[in-house]
Amino acid sequence: MQISEELFQKILDQPNPVDLSRLTPYCSDFTLDSFSQYRKHFKNTRTANEYAYMFADFFNLLKKDILQISAEDVHYYFSSVRDKYSNHSLCTRIRALRAFARYLDAEASNDTDDFDMVVPDLQREELAEISDTGRFAGLFPEFSFECEQSLVVGITMRDIDRVLSTLMDEQNVTLFAIISLVLRTGITTEEICGLKIQQLVTNGQADQCGIMILGIRNRFIKVPSDLFSLLLLLSEQTSNETGNLFLTGLKRCPFTQRNLLLEIKKACLRAGVRPFTLQQLRNFAILLMLRSHAPEELVSDYVSTDSRWMSKYKEAAPSLNAAPCDYVALSLRYNS
Repeated sequence: MQISEELFQKILDQPNPVDLSRLTPYCSDFTLDSFSQYRKHFKNTRTANEYAYMFADFFNLLKKDILQISAEDVHYYFSSVRDKYSNHSLCTRIRALRAFARYLDAEASNDTDDFDMVVPDLQREELAEISDTGRFAGLFPEFSFECEQSLVVGITMRDIDRVLSTLMDEQNVTLFAIISLVLRTGITTEEICGLKIQQLVTNGQADQCGIMILGIRNRFIKVPSDLFSLLLLLSEQTSNETGNLFLTGLKRCPFTQRNLLLEIKKACLRAGVRPFTLQQLRNFAILLMLRSHAPEELVSDYVSTDSRWMSKYKEAAPSLNAAPCDYVALSLRYNS
């Protein structure tokens, strides 16, 4: 069942959401019901219909439901349409499918209360963090065409300073520490959410403290002493069964990637700046490291990023006019 461009335009122009069942015969009741709930998060009908069209195109080519597909099927789909769509369109599709998959995983784990609907910004391509921990999200890995997009940072040190100043005024130690940690070390959102107090490591010397990141490839992240002192201060104020360092403000439970993204967005809005993500901060931190002439191989290992991305960071780094210390020394004047 192929959908022509003419029909596609008619779908987008519909005043009401188009049922996915009208566009593909391959979806189970589970998928149809889940998508019906999922699309309620969209702000406008056109976006919901665009998603319906993209999903129908995906299921129609594979002739399978999402409960039946494998990672190999996903690879087959994108290999089949590689020459049909532009990189921009391919990125749109994989990110839409990945977002829906994460919603399904959240629904399966009863985590939908914390699910923050993030519609891929198709006008701003940026390196996205990919977490393949759930049943459905694991079906949609990173593809090479996603790495062919230009690297976007989209924030300035002035923006960051305004947000940090707002958090200082609010005495919000947690978000202040999170933003500072990403900016200084390039740690990922997933690592932030899973960070335990016991992962803070020091031998008592000011220049030998940091975080032990546990995983497939264990690594040690050295943390500047002023920031590490703030993390220790926060750990003394944190009490929870999980042992997580960073907790939400009201429920005092560990952050999920979704609600942390939402809290950062709210902080940006309170500061009067365009919302940025922790991934943008991570991009910015890596650029600052390279701008200060840190060895490329050392940076790649320190931030645990794929070497194929380092060339993009390296190309962008010379355009920066300030070193990290010029900014961080000012921003970490936190009065507890």
